[in-house]
Amino acid sequence: MYALLQEFVKAEMGALSVGDDLARFTTEYDKELDMFSTNPGEQILEKMVSIMYLGEILRLVLVKMSEKGLLFIGNFESSKLKERGSIDADDVSLIENDTTENHSFTRFVLGKLNLQDCSEEDSRIVRHVCGVVSERGAFLAAAGLAALINRMDQPDMTIAADGPSLNIYHPRFYGLMQSRTEELVKPENKFKLVCLPNASAIGAARVAEALPRPPPFP
Repeated sequence: MYALLQEFVKAEMGALSVGDDLARFTTEYDKELDMFSTNPGEQILEKMVSIMYLGEILRLVLVKMSEKGLLFIGNFESSKLKERGSIDADDVSLIENDTTENHSFTRFVLGKLNLQDCSEEDSRIVRHVCGVVSERGAFLAAAGLAALINRMDQPDMTIAADGPSLNIYHPRFYGLMQSRTEELVKPENKFKLVCLPNASAIGAARVAEALPRPPPFP
């Protein structure tokens, strides 16, 4: 994400974590996800808020609940839920878009995990947990944006974020992040949050464009 002012600021918020900076906000699920990621100890905030990681966080929570006998009783051991990465961003999107009375979208996702015979209560709980995981991610992202906006202390700012992640894959993330950011910024700091495809790449290009040009080779 980056902010557009008289100058361009490419925030790379996902990397804003050094050492144990986020230790009081991370859960056992965040720590396990990080441990088995391709870059342990890095991009901690990104692993807590990015749509690409929400599915794995959801999976880890559901595994813990199943092991405690709170979900999928009699079905858990034969399911694919224990497989890392078995719930992805598309699955989170389906569950978040599930407004059906019989939880058909959620049941479709569970069916892919060999959980075809789960109860209606199981489906309802899965939808609720997915919503909580999504909200936490959106609120953490909002906290980072609000801190940046308040620190820059400008009267008018535009924050550009990658559009597909917010609008296509997840139906609520954009709205949740927008509303919580509005709650946290100072009233005098007006901002607009927009979805922009390839926002990160465009931000890097605009920053590079604004840098002083090196002298030509002799």
